[in-house]
Amino acid sequence: KQKIGRAAATLLESGDVIAVDSGSTTVEMIRQINVPITLLTHDLNVAMAAAENSSIRTILSGGEIRPGQYALSGCSVTEFYRNHRVTKAFLACDAVDIDSGLWTATPEEASIKQEILRSASTAILLTDHTKFSSAAFCLVCRLDAVHCILSDQFTPELQNALTRQGIVWVEAS
Repeated sequence: KQKIGRAAATLLESGDVIAVDSGSTTVEMIRQINVPITLLTHDLNVAMAAAENSSIRTILSGGEIRPGQYALSGCSVTEFYRNHRVTKAFLACDAVDIDSGLWTATPEEASIKQEILRSASTAILLTDHTKFSSAAFCLVCRLDAVHCILSDQFTPELQNALTRQGIVWVEAS
């Protein structure tokens, strides 16, 4: 997760306005940022990591805290992303299926991720290789809604499938 976070941070440019999804890998990305940016998030751990970095201006959504998740949820969160535009969105997910797309655990999480996607010029998925062989309950989007996937490992078959779909893949080292 640290390697993926480090690779994601290199994609940032001074002045970017970014949306960062809830997840442990996205927290690792925030810890690696070294350029001035504006960050929109609904994740308390992401916001706390950003609070340690004076080059990050952080805007936190409202919403209800999901117990044990350290993320905010509810209509306040979806409205928050609906009313903002960002240059880049960094997403997390619970599962990736090459044929059907990105998956997550709950309808509410799926709705938040969909609004993050709509708000962004460029969407980047941060996921470790275990998500490519797992399943989850709710569809977020088709894979072609994502411009780039950063992961720690890609099989040759997955590399070929992503390339055929026009999706940039980057293996973090």
